[in-house]
Amino acid sequence: MLTLKRFGTLAASYGGDLQRWPLELREEAQALLNVSAAARAILDDARMLDDDIAAARDFEATRSRPDEQGAALARLRASVAARIAAPIDVRRPGRRPWSSVAEGFVRLRSVPFPVMGAAGASAILAGLLVGAISVSEPATDSVLAALLQPAPIHRLWD
Repeated sequence: MLTLKRFGTLAASYGGDLQRWPLELREEAQALLNVSAAARAILDDARMLDDDIAAARDFEATRSRPDEQGAALARLRASVAARIAAPIDVRRPGRRPWSSVAEGFVRLRSVPFPVMGAAGASAILAGLLVGAISVSEPATDSVLAALLQPAPIHRLWD
């Protein structure tokens, strides 16, 4: 059974027309509408929003625009409104979640070994160069720095 919170989420997602809702939820939604005034109010609000969107789309379609850019913008807005109103299936059939990662590894195997070696060697050299450039003077007031400093070499003969 649908709760009012879930019903409100579905109404916000699919709109005020139950025909746009998923088939498996329509009967439960209709049963809730039959017994709950709050559910009917939620659906009425969703219908009003649908009507406002349709009115805005119709206004944009009938509004005269002399330039082509304005007409293209009106078509784009109408297309976006139609996509928002249509139910969406987020699953892409035939695609596994890690298929793109696996395809990347297959492509990586086709790279010749000398090219991969040269790329690795250049990365190591770049790291060494950055390390050599960014060497700073050690702090002498730190206890750890004092411990890590080499002991001075004293001449045993003088």
